[in-house]
Amino acid sequence: MSPRVVWFDWDEANLAHIARHNVVRSEVQQAILDPWSLLESSEVRRGALRYNVTGETVEGRILTVIFEIRRYAIRTVTAYTAPRQKQAAYWRRRNDGNQTPLS
Repeated sequence: MSPRVVWFDWDEANLAHIARHNVVRSEVQQAILDPWSLLESSEVRRGALRYNVTGETVEGRILTVIFEIRRYAIRTVTAYTAPRQKQAAYWRRRNDGNQTPLS
């Protein structure tokens, strides 16, 4: 992710989409900014590079978030409770004594 990213881009469309998955804006931001978050993949969709990250909220919820970076902003495409496999991968990373959080 570019160090130039300076804000999250929210509007009614992406807020409504994450709400269908029972996720709120603050949870998405917490999961992305989680120092233990896992950047699992990125792919080009509709001409834009999309990132897939799994991270924890302050309430302990593990989310998978798909987002793009547009004009120095993180634009959430979707977010949902991470599937069991992704949650397990997240906890393996957190509990691995050789891993350190991102700074």
